Amino acid sequence: FEWGVRADGVQTGSVELGAVAQRFISNLFSNPIVVGILAGWAWRLTGWPLPELADKLTAQLASVAGPVALFAIGLALIQFGFRSNFRQALATASVKLFFMPTIVLGVGLLVGLPPLALQVAVASAALPSGANPYLIATHFGTGQGLASNAMTIGTAISAASVLFWLLVVQTIAPIG
Repeated sequence: FEWGVRADGVQTGSVELGAVAQRFISNLFSNPIVVGILAGWAWRLTGWPLPELADKLTAQLASVAGPVALFAIGLALIQFGFRSNFRQALATASVKLFFMPTIVLGVGLLVGLPPLALQVAVASAALPSGANPYLIATHFGTGQGLASNAMTIGTAISAASVLFWLLVVQTIAPIG
């Protein structure tokens, strides 16, 4: 995205590796999603339970996060259109749904994952992208249409791709 926002003319600045890496690190650790993940991980490491009020608030936010993200992505489809980058979105979704599980299957076989763990890993890799690519694209101000279209296309074809990969991995590494 650091290179993309400059290529799209959204931002200006150096495209030298050092400058891009510095901006990437700065943006990474100032991104609310990353900060939230790191804060949650740090809290988890303490072993302390969440205070009751914080636990209830977190549960309520979690229950609406998915629908709100899907609503935002739907709005992006209206704003950016579905045809504007259909081919790129189809290619992106296809890479995610077919190339990623291939790599996970190969690495899993290479390291000797047990059959159940291998099946779970491949099935997870075969799932479509969630809302994070869209949220990241929105944060950087570029690629929102591509991200929302890729997620929509990926979700539409994931039923077939997940079934395909489950059949493949069960054939290669059956349980019991």
